Amino acid sequence: MKWKPDKNQVRWGVTLFAVAVGVLLFYYILFHGYKVTHGIKSMLGALMSINCGIVIAYILTPVVHFFEKRFFAPHYQKRGIDLHAPEAVKYRRRTRHWSVTLTMTFFLLIILALLLVIIPQLVRSVRSIILSFPTYANNIMKMTNTYLADNPEVARTINQYLGQMAQQITGFVNNTLIPQATTFLRRISQSLMAFVMGTFNFIIGIIVAIYLLNDKEKFKSGAKKMIYACFREKTANELISGARYAHYTFSGFIVGKLFDSLIIGVICYIGAVILKTPYPVLMSVIVGVTNIIPFFGPYIGEFMTFLLLLLINPPAAVVFLIFVFVLQQFDGNILGPKILGESTGLSSFWVIFSVLFFGGMFGVIGWVIGVPLFAVFYALVRRITDHMLVRKKLPTETEIYGDTAYVEKGVPVQKKDADWDLYHVRHPQSVWKRLFGFRREAEKKTVDRFRGSSGVSAGEEAGKSETTDGSDGKSLDT
Repeated sequence: MKWKPDKNQVRWGVTLFAVAVGVLLFYYILFHGYKVTHGIKSMLGALMSINCGIVIAYILTPVVHFFEKRFFAPHYQKRGIDLHAPEAVKYRRRTRHWSVTLTMTFFLLIILALLLVIIPQLVRSVRSIILSFPTYANNIMKMTNTYLADNPEVARTINQYLGQMAQQITGFVNNTLIPQATTFLRRISQSLMAFVMGTFNFIIGIIVAIYLLNDKEKFKSGAKKMIYACFREKTANELISGARYAHYTFSGFIVGKLFDSLIIGVICYIGAVILKTPYPVLMSVIVGVTNIIPFFGPYIGEFMTFLLLLLINPPAAVVFLIFVFVLQQFDGNILGPKILGESTGLSSFWVIFSVLFFGGMFGVIGWVIGVPLFAVFYALVRRITDHMLVRKKLPTETEIYGDTAYVEKGVPVQKKDADWDLYHVRHPQSVWKRLFGFRREAEKKTVDRFRGSSGVSAGEEAGKSETTDGSDGKSLDT
């Protein structure tokens, strides 16, 4: 007779196996984490072209939908063809192919404009600044010498520090800079190779993006099919719901931030031309690109442009700094909320936290994607918390818990209705009151407040005090 395990035994066996595998994985990651990190980096490097294509396709998806809904759908509707009908497969494919073609043409034209118009101007601006740097340095030296001539005490202090720094600089050049010259040259060659590989991956990524945009419905349908095949119905619905929320958050923030930064860069260029700011293209590109970084980006752009203009033309630097500050206020209070709306749902603190945390882990990419990534994690935690509160039959509104002293028998008890001697609800006496002798008065106010909330009058309490200890109501002072 063969032994057949029942469902509970199979479930327990699978659970024990999963726990054992999890423990082994945790041990390996804990003591050999560098190998895991190296393996992940190698895998990402091998799939760099695919990842680049996925990013390009994800960013260009709204443009494809725009062409489909605004141009081709009305055209076929006038001809009496419904693109959503099952028999309109041929027209849907034709619409998708033309939409992807127009989208990629538009994208390549933008890249071509950057290569032929903006980038040469940026190169000329940077080259002009480098060639004119000795002149700027001489101007700064003249201003510094004039100031030091009028302030001899400051000049003596600076000369003393310069003498000390000269020795340190000489030692740094002899001991560090010269021995590392070969390393520096090797890094330059590695940077050139990285640029060539990046260009190659970008070109392959464009090809991958074309295939992804043409067949994105098939990939989406296949992913849903696998999820419903592997999980229970409710779990599968929750997973797909979370994926939709992540998509809405990322697309709303990334695409909106790119569009917002483009508008800010164009406005900055127009303002720089009107104000006759030196190198307006370079300054507007710096402001527009750094504006993509949430919270810290505008300040980084202001600081960088101010330092560059300070070397070239200090009065123009001050005027441009004021203009950029006003422009960023317009973006932060009017333009940004109109474009982004409540795409993340994070407070200012969590925005700062996500930028610093993910920026420290992933660098510049972490600065850009940190906010939507943390917004998805924040929404997941909030959803799990609400689910657990519903199971305990507790309210899910966050505002209720702000003034809650404790929960008793499944009901949140507010501070005004709470027993002040339970769970440290009573606020401890401050140091100032203990120092200046306000202890008895503070305790009396606390007890009177508790009596008022519990519905017992002061006269009844005093009567009870007289009958119990005969202290004529003075028990509060003992």
